Amino acid sequence: MKVIVSKFGGSSVKDAAAMRRCAEIVKSNESIGVVILSATHNTTNQLERMAHLAMDKKCDESIELLYAIKERHYQIAKELDADNCAYKLIDEILLEGESLIRGIYLLKEISDRAMDRLYSIGERMSSALFAGVLKNYLGREVVLVDARRIIKTNSDFNNAIPILSKIKERVGEYIVPHLKKNTVVVTQGFIGSNIEGATTTLGREGSDFSAALVAEALEAKEIQIWTDVAGIFSTDPRITADAFKFDQLQYDEASNMAHLGAKVLYPETLAPASRKDIPVYVGSSINPELDGTWIRSDIGTLPVLRAVAKTDDHILMTVTDNVGRPHRRFHKVLLDVLDRNNISYESFFGTTGGATILFAEKYQLSSDLIADIEREFSIVDQALVSRVSIIGNDLEREAGIISKIMSHLNEGGTNIFRFNGGSRFLSFYVSTDSAEDLLKKLHFIVISN
Repeated sequence: MKVIVSKFGGSSVKDAAAMRRCAEIVKSNESIGVVILSATHNTTNQLERMAHLAMDKKCDESIELLYAIKERHYQIAKELDADNCAYKLIDEILLEGESLIRGIYLLKEISDRAMDRLYSIGERMSSALFAGVLKNYLGREVVLVDARRIIKTNSDFNNAIPILSKIKERVGEYIVPHLKKNTVVVTQGFIGSNIEGATTTLGREGSDFSAALVAEALEAKEIQIWTDVAGIFSTDPRITADAFKFDQLQYDEASNMAHLGAKVLYPETLAPASRKDIPVYVGSSINPELDGTWIRSDIGTLPVLRAVAKTDDHILMTVTDNVGRPHRRFHKVLLDVLDRNNISYESFFGTTGGATILFAEKYQLSSDLIADIEREFSIVDQALVSRVSIIGNDLEREAGIISKIMSHLNEGGTNIFRFNGGSRFLSFYVSTDSAEDLLKKLHFIVISN
């Protein structure tokens, strides 16, 4: 069905005025058939905070925060002149939230399964409000559909894997009949359910992914990702004024940028779009008249150097052996410790009698993991680092380009702990206080090439 699937992020639906702007975007394009909503700005963070307060025996504070969320959504409903159904639905959702909070307080534990149910509250409230807005704006019927009926996943709570065949089946059952009647379907991003019906989530910021999965099942005309910036930039414009907006990108380029730190898109979004060759548009809901960025399969000749991205809070840990094992045995035992703790790592650099491990995020280093490592080994160094990546196309084939980059960085005296890469990127790991300076240097190389 040649419809458009539009997703509106949290900053795009943060208050009543923002929701009205989004409603105008839907009204202006009759091809928009499905609308995917994120939670209102900062709600997901507040839900996480509530859970941790409850686990820390601060149940009253947690409930107070829940009621602050309720008042904020009530205020949006009031300004939107919402009907009684919207208020009733918000009340029902928040009663479920209160029950979950009290359960976490009693158990003194936050299970991934319970957290996914709690996470779902944000999207369910925002979509209920936005469906009401659209009913007031459009000359078409609007229906609110629970995404948990559509986005079927496995049972990896907090980071569930979608089951594509089931999603296609459910989209055919719960969305297509409405589209045939020219009805706009409003549903939630980020959330789904397993085969047994338990609530799951696709990972933080996963609403883009939800939109792409629905669009893939529909073989949609296009996917629109509406956010608070007018497209995708060559780097973070808050760090350097030289950043420029792309008119278009190729799927792999945009996906690489997302995986390496560009914040506009959720990293997994482009796989479903590319499988069905569905164009993706990234635009500003604040200023929709501004041209955004199109992402397509074929945009012609690709430049060698394209963009620079940065991520923080990586951990670089150096470990040595305590008992003089052969280094292959030492490395195997260390990797077994990581596997036993269900910990992934970005890189593992083995040496005789030692190893350096690069962890993706500092939260991975729990006290239990540290204790497990120290039972077998000595941790001799542990540094918080940032990753700065230069992204391009066929870097290894372009004569001298990698040497040029390294020479430029050596001349600048940049202290680089590690680097790795391939044909599409080079990533450098540096101290966090040096990261922005390195980003500027790499971006200068991009715009000068």
